[in-house]
Amino acid sequence: MNILKDKGMFIGTLVTAGTMIAVIIAWLIVQNQPDTHAYTFDIVLEKMSQPVGITHANDERLFINERNGVIRILDTGELLDQPFLDIRDRVNIEGNIEQGLLGLAFAPDYAQSGYFYVTYTDADYTVHLERFQVTDDPNVADPESSMHMLLAEQKTSAHNGGHLRFGKDGYLYVSIGDGGESIQPDTTGQKTDNFLGKLLRLDVSGDEPYEIPEDNPFVDNPDYRPEIWALGFRNPWQFSFAPDSDAI
Repeated sequence: MNILKDKGMFIGTLVTAGTMIAVIIAWLIVQNQPDTHAYTFDIVLEKMSQPVGITHANDERLFINERNGVIRILDTGELLDQPFLDIRDRVNIEGNIEQGLLGLAFAPDYAQSGYFYVTYTDADYTVHLERFQVTDDPNVADPESSMHMLLAEQKTSAHNGGHLRFGKDGYLYVSIGDGGESIQPDTTGQKTDNFLGKLLRLDVSGDEPYEIPEDNPFVDNPDYRPEIWALGFRNPWQFSFAPDSDAI
């Protein structure tokens, strides 16, 4: 028996099978592509400064967060002149294009509480999670109402993450990048004693600044931060929840 020959034939068979599978997958993708000619695109808004996110507060308005630290309101097609929130004095965008006002999410009970949450970076590469509250004017928030909830210190200006979403369970999910450049020798995303490279899950409906959900996966493990829902990420800049399942 020629072991080297048989091994080579085996590897060759695997390569051929792998190539065929790749071709089949590529064909399926092409066959299921939407007809681009069936769509048209219209410009609905101009004069924005690096918008990085858009969301709503369960009404007809759209809230757009600009990277420089300003949140604008688009109301029935009109961009309001006065910002909803302006925290440019706190937000740093000079070090890296990945920095800035990164996340915005409105509390499920926003109509009653007026609370909303933002993430942003400062000049020291720290990611901030803060809560703000709207004023008596529904189109203007109070910048002095801020409550610091969480800080994630990073070594560099890259890989900030910073996305925010409330899940179907009512908890606030926060993504934070590993804070590293293209080479990250200390693998912060795998370390369990920090927030870097993690997806966090917080209960912001109870005691301030937040509580830990009882079913967080590492809540009873002293070697892990209890806020961690998932770990090992590089830069989870955006995420979403599947409409028909619990998938993220």
